[in-house]
Amino acid sequence: MRTSLAAVALGVCLLGGTVPMVGCSSSTIAGTPVNLTPVRSSETYFPAPVREAYQASIRALEGLRYDIVSSDDDVDYGVVNAKTARNEDIKVEVRQDSANFTKVSVLIGLPGIGDDDRQLMILNHIERELGFGN
Repeated sequence: MRTSLAAVALGVCLLGGTVPMVGCSSSTIAGTPVNLTPVRSSETYFPAPVREAYQASIRALEGLRYDIVSSDDDVDYGVVNAKTARNEDIKVEVRQDSANFTKVSVLIGLPGIGDDDRQLMILNHIERELGFGN
């Protein structure tokens, strides 16, 4: 029975499910989970306004030496497109979730093939730029 449950949990993680199970998310801000979405982007929520999260995203990508291709923001939405040294696409989207939280999602590469480790690294750098990380 335990083996079956572990296999199901692993299957959900590998398929990009956002079911809250051990191994499907990791923590960034005081226990805030980072979810892996069905298109393999990584997303989390920050207690910051959209504009602040948008600017932190640009600073984080520049600090990691990615080339910013385009960026645009509005009152409740922002997007930053960048390229890696291997010419892979990076897309960071910030969207107002509530009065106090902004959802930030990062996708490297094509939808369905995201690079989980580097996406989490970018989220961690955005977190630091917002003043929450170490």
